[in-house]
Amino acid sequence: MNSFQLFGQRVKSDILFQYNIFKAVVDWIVMLYLFVPALIAGIIIYRSWWVQLPEWGSMIPIQLVCFIAFLIAFLSKYRTFVREADGVFLNTHKTLLINMKKWAYAHSLLKTILKMTFFIAIILPFLLHNQHLSIIEIISILVFYTSFSFFSMSLNSISFTKLEGWLKKILEVLFVIALIICNQVLFVHISIMPIASFVVSFLFIVWSVISYYPKLSSVVYFQDEFTQENKEHLRLINLIFTLSKD
Repeated sequence: MNSFQLFGQRVKSDILFQYNIFKAVVDWIVMLYLFVPALIAGIIIYRSWWVQLPEWGSMIPIQLVCFIAFLIAFLSKYRTFVREADGVFLNTHKTLLINMKKWAYAHSLLKTILKMTFFIAIILPFLLHNQHLSIIEIISILVFYTSFSFFSMSLNSISFTKLEGWLKKILEVLFVIALIICNQVLFVHISIMPIASFVVSFLFIVWSVISYYPKLSSVVYFQDEFTQENKEHLRLINLIFTLSKD
């Protein structure tokens, strides 16, 4: 088995895990009756936006668009798909595990690109007809916040990792507040300036690759990576209990 096949198995297993969790909360027949009408209604509404924007569309400022893009970027995370059992084979299958992590890295980047592209596609009528942005300005927003998501994912994986307890939580909160302020004051203007946006985006990408590469090309951080993967699974399980109570 090569690294790509191993990666494919892990992704398939993760999808099945999420599906089983979802199935435990929502009956698929009920979901079908909800999803199909909602999808049809969504397509009709989206098509109507291209014909005529709703009145509330004029009240959407570019700051709100950039804030939502910021949240999508900031909440994105790298997935390594490592498992606890991989620790047994670290010495004998080190190259296989590292290459699998590289596939997982590419998968995380592609997933982020698709999420940001989908968001921009949804609000495209508002950007064109309400904000009166050009195509190159819209592309610059897409490129800027996609690259910022790469930067954010790398930052989240290395920042405050050696701290614990209340100090870590306080620093994380202050850091998030600082980034939000920076986004609303600075990023909003940079993102719609194509040249500035592309330059900063390039710096974001370079920094994210350089900063994350040591973790990507090593198994030294295996325990941290497994802990992060375990947290992701626990997050989904906690979501189950929350929805079940509701």
